[in-house]
Amino acid sequence: MRAIIISKKIFAIKLVICLLSCDTPRLYMLNNSLNDKLTCDGNNFELFFSKSLVNTSEAITIKNLGDDNLKVTKLELNGKALEFEINKQDNVARIGVHSQRFAEKDKIHLVFSINQCRYDKTYAIGRVVKVSK
Repeated sequence: MRAIIISKKIFAIKLVICLLSCDTPRLYMLNNSLNDKLTCDGNNFELFFSKSLVNTSEAITIKNLGDDNLKVTKLELNGKALEFEINKQDNVARIGVHSQRFAEKDKIHLVFSINQCRYDKTYAIGRVVKVSK
């Protein structure tokens, strides 16, 4: 009888630890904003990170590209270079990274160009506590 009670307590403790450590989808922001609005030659682009930052195949998304030429020259996480690939469909480009998960307080350094405009940006990631609609 005593062994059953102890095993139930151990199971309950393990369950609580598992629930607290699970990475649930959250909404993240960049430099205290949900996205980064970019302008080049009169065209407006929008850059944002995946909502959960766990889906690394679509870690960074740039919208409204159309026929514009996107070239990424550097992608670093906390000073460490990342391998990445760019998938472009319609007017959206998705930058995917390999074997990497982002987290709160990470710093992402991204150097890229759209047409003739060059951007060298560092994004600090933080969690959005409440989003007003």
